[in-house]
Amino acid sequence: MPLKRLPAEKVRAQVIQHLSESKSEMFSENFSRFTDDDRSWDIAFWQKQGPAAIFDAMWGMIKDHRLLTKNDATEPRLQRAVEYFGKIGDNQVHFISREDLISVKIASGRDQDLKDVEAIKKNS
Repeated sequence: MPLKRLPAEKVRAQVIQHLSESKSEMFSENFSRFTDDDRSWDIAFWQKQGPAAIFDAMWGMIKDHRLLTKNDATEPRLQRAVEYFGKIGDNQVHFISREDLISVKIASGRDQDLKDVEAIKKNS
């Protein structure tokens, strides 16, 4: 079933209503054309939120996507393979697998992570 697109003003009113009902301490908005948007506002906004809020927002999007595309509301879980490499002193050393490291870096989309992926693939 295709989703019905709501008018921008109605969406804006719903967001403002939701934020006023929540205990949000920060409200910020930005209006720009997609063609003129350099994402600097988005980056600054999310950097102010901190890692926990970023993860919560991302996890919410994953759950929404799973519900909309698979009609499945069960809690997804992160999967990754961990490889054991030995000990440093008295501590066991575990690392994420090469394949999962590449997947995580691609998913982040950051320029440095994408450069890291190129270097990992080049040196293997």
